[in-house]
Amino acid sequence: MNVFYRAMGMSFRLVVVSSEQDLPNETEAWEALREAGMTHLHLRKPHWNWMRTEDCLKRLSPELRACIHLHDHHALAARYGLGGVHLNARHPLPPSGYTGTVSRSCHGLDEVGRYISACEYVFLSPIFASISKRGYEAAFTPEALREAAESGLIDGKVVALGGVTPAGLPALRALGFGGAAVLGALWRPYMACPEIKVLLAFWHDLRMAETVMEI
Repeated sequence: MNVFYRAMGMSFRLVVVSSEQDLPNETEAWEALREAGMTHLHLRKPHWNWMRTEDCLKRLSPELRACIHLHDHHALAARYGLGGVHLNARHPLPPSGYTGTVSRSCHGLDEVGRYISACEYVFLSPIFASISKRGYEAAFTPEALREAAESGLIDGKVVALGGVTPAGLPALRALGFGGAAVLGALWRPYMACPEIKVLLAFWHDLRMAETVMEI
């Protein structure tokens, strides 16, 4: 089953964000996730320079490159046929002349309203208490999210980030989010036991949660 599906006339996307830390056999892990159905991988390695990022991209399959949305060194996106670029405080604008897919990080509902029309989708975070960042608590009350959903501000172009687990996916879908981005729920178990089968087991849990939501 593709990670994009239709339920109640709306699509939902499951996005993977790379660990900020360097992990064992990381590119092999990404390739395994792609083979298991991942369609969006946000490559976020703020400590990587241009050369290290390019060296990594050279070693990836063309199929995986097409899934990658780059957070830094955006000019590499067109050169290597990547899925898109992701804008943030470090890099608020895409490269000059770039015509590919653009997404953006938002940390407030006002930012969603400001940027969403220019992006294929935006991240809104943190929705739940972060798994990967200690002390990074949810920034929005349930009431604020419901009001944003009722006003149409949260819609199919807004992807929830922060503390996303399989158990939280139904609530996100009920609020009208167009997708969820997973980070800690996927990579923390792999960091504790860096085996591909461990990673794929947690990916399977996320996919099963999608199946329940689709039904």
